Amino acid sequence: MMIKNLNQQDSINFLANNYIGYLAYIYRDRPFIVPITYFFDSKDTIIGYSNKGHKTIAMHQNKQVSLEVAEIKSFTDWTSVLAHGI
Repeated sequence: MMIKNLNQQDSINFLANNYIGYLAYIYRDRPFIVPITYFFDSKDTIIGYSNKGHKTIAMHQNKQVSLEVAEIKSFTDWTSVLAHGI
């Protein structure tokens, strides 16, 4: 097993070649994480969509979010990227 950090270009490529991630946000001082589909436009913008509801209300109140995207092939062979933003 080899652990390594992805460089910025590898992270960009990884985000661009996937479309399912886990959105983390804060609502009423509690952390939440939910699966979402997304589109990465390769200009440092991640676009997701959702009906009005819990997560959209929460993100209007606290715009700080994280998106984690993972590709797991086996217990010892996986890649993940964690992006922070608004």
